[in-house]
Formats: sequence, structure tokens, C-alpha cells
Amino acid sequence: MKLILVLFAFGIAARQTWAIEAGPLLIVGGGNVPAEANRQFVELGGGRKARVVVVPFASSLTNAGESAAEELRSLGAQSVEVLSGTNRTAAHAALKRATAVWFTGGDQSSLMLRLNELGLVELIREHHGRGLVAGGTSAGAAVMSKLMIAGWRSGDLPLIGEGLGLWPGAIVDQHFVARGREPRLRLAVQMHPELLGVGIDEGTAVLVRGNDFEVLGRSTVTVLDARGQRGQLEKIVISAPQKFSLRDAKKTGSH
Repeated sequence: MKLILVLFAFGIAARQTWAIEAGPLLIVGGGNVPAEANRQFVELGGGRKARVVVVPFASSLTNAGESAAEELRSLGAQSVEVLSGTNRTAAHAALKRATAVWFTGGDQSSLMLRLNELGLVELIREHHGRGLVAGGTSAGAAVMSKLMIAGWRSGDLPLIGEGLGLWPGAIVDQHFVARGREPRLRLAVQMHPELLGVGIDEGTAVLVRGNDFEVLGRSTVTVLDARGQRGQLEKIVISAPQKFSLRDAKKTGSH
């Protein structure tokens, strides 16, 4: 009996030791990507050993993704590949060997359409669940949530589409202060009060690990929370360097 108990306890410990967690997220609200955010992204992806894939499908520019790739190489990542939107086999192979993936700016609906056409959405979700670091800016930020703001006209409800779902408990909006997007995020949260609205301004990033995130950069992140018992919308504005707990929707202090 003692031997069985020891083996059972060892089995539990082994499962805990080898548990695989979803990779961190580095989400930028557009504009200039904070230097600290780029450095953190490369470091989290493995530093010099990082295998980074840049996904430029949100943009219609022919050289989209090249400037991001050059910046990541300058920070020490020796393997940085910009995906082609025409070769399904090569795209799958690149993402399977990647340690980090970066989504550039542009149009989030175009990005999701191309990812679906190439059959990459489930692959990215599964790989991220096994530790893949994922980051993006502007449109590349919007796709991080499962419910994605795809557009909005003043006076209407926001157009909601399906994102990658790498941050399932939140709905992300970008260029938040610079483009006055609080009204549309408020509407989106009122439509889906089970989600936290996270509005990230330009030149600002959130580094998400589990139920917490850290703010990096020069401006602010706004959290809209309607999960309370009365359903009232609470607004919290966070600036760098501060951390925030998604579990209880409170700041956890500066560092």
C-alpha cells in the first residue's frame, strides 16, 4: 500500500512538473513599438536561439513584415522568417518550428481571413497552448482576443468577428486614446459583459502571463470591467510600469 501511495504521489508531482502552460502574449496598441517590448519579445522567444515567424497578412504592402523582422534580428534573434501568404506547406512548417510569432499591423479581418484560408488558426492556437510566444501590433493586437472588434461606425454597434482567442478572457482594442476608441470598446463590453475590455494606446504594450499583465511603453492601458454583480462598468486606467491582475481586476502595484 505504501508503494502504491508513493507511486501515486510521484505521478501527481510529475504531472505538475511537466505541465505545459500557454505562452506569454506581447500586445502593442499600434504606433511605435516600445523598445522594451521588442526586447522582451525576443528574450521570451529564446534570445539568440529564438525562431521567430513574422506574419504580415494584415497589410497589403508587398514588403510588409520586413521592418519588423529587421528590428527583431537587430535585437539578437538569429532566425527570423517572414511568412508568404501563398505557400500553405511552408507556412505550416515555419510555425511548427517557431518559438515566437509576431503579427504586424493593417486590417485584422484580412489577417484572420488569410490565416483561415491557409489553415493556420488551429495550429497557432495549439502551438501557443504548448508555450509559443505570440505578439502583435495594431491589427495584430486585435486578433489576440477570441471576440475581435473588426470595425465600428459612430452610432452603430461594433462589428464583432472571431479572433485567434489566445487571450480568451479579454476583448482588445488598439490605438485606444490616440483614436478615441473608448465608446466602441464600451459598447463591445456591454454586448459581452463576461469579457474584460482592454484598450491599449499607441506606443504602449501589455505583457500577458496567465491572469496578470504588465504595462510597457509611454502611454496607458484602459480596462473596462462589467463583471460585477450589478453589471456596472468600471474603468481602470493603468500606466507603465504597473502590473494588473485579471482575476480581481485590480492594479498590483509598480515595480
